[in-house]
Amino acid sequence: MSRLRQIDVARQYFKTLFMQSELASLSRILLSVGVPAEIVSTMMLVAAAGPSAQTFYGGVPPLLLAATVAVGFAPLAVLFAFVLRIATVAQRTAAITPFTTHEQQP
Repeated sequence: MSRLRQIDVARQYFKTLFMQSELASLSRILLSVGVPAEIVSTMMLVAAAGPSAQTFYGGVPPLLLAATVAVGFAPLAVLFAFVLRIATVAQRTAAITPFTTHEQQP
């Protein structure tokens, strides 16, 4: 019986280790995606608020505006993907009692 407890502790340990690794990876990716997104969004806002703001939107190609919006929402997309992934792993590995899987629980 002690071996079964050790296996359950190891399973919980590896799940915790996975979650910590994923959150650390999320932090690095959000930093590398978020800073350029902020820079691009800020540059576009400064250009739109400049002295020729009335003619700005008429002279900017629609593709550039769409790309700016996509870059601005990139950090949210990354966050959503990681949260969905971590939540799925947590849901599928959750066990109320030791030594049972999600399908075996009442």
